[in-house]
Amino acid sequence: METENLAGYVDKCLGEYLAVYEKLSNVGEGKASIALGILHEACKDRRTAALNKNRNEANNDVQAEASDKQLALLKQLGATVNKKLTKKEASEMIQVMTKKQ
Repeated sequence: METENLAGYVDKCLGEYLAVYEKLSNVGEGKASIALGILHEACKDRRTAALNKNRNEANNDVQAEASDKQLALLKQLGATVNKKLTKKEASEMIQVMTKKQ
């Protein structure tokens, strides 16, 4: 992330977090620590959701067809490929074949 984008992102997030904190801390006097705890948990939930999204996207990519580089390496290693391989299948074959050498 570029510095400009990071600064904008931090400003945006900070503004959102401060607005949430403000709402939560107005529920009663002396409740600031509770508001911070709730905000902390909400931030953890948000990070977890982002990580899960990234993980799901990576898993979908594994189901994509093997890349030309993977297929070329398999051919170079002496493999005969008779069907369309996924990236995951090709990766597993490459691992097995390189361990044999």
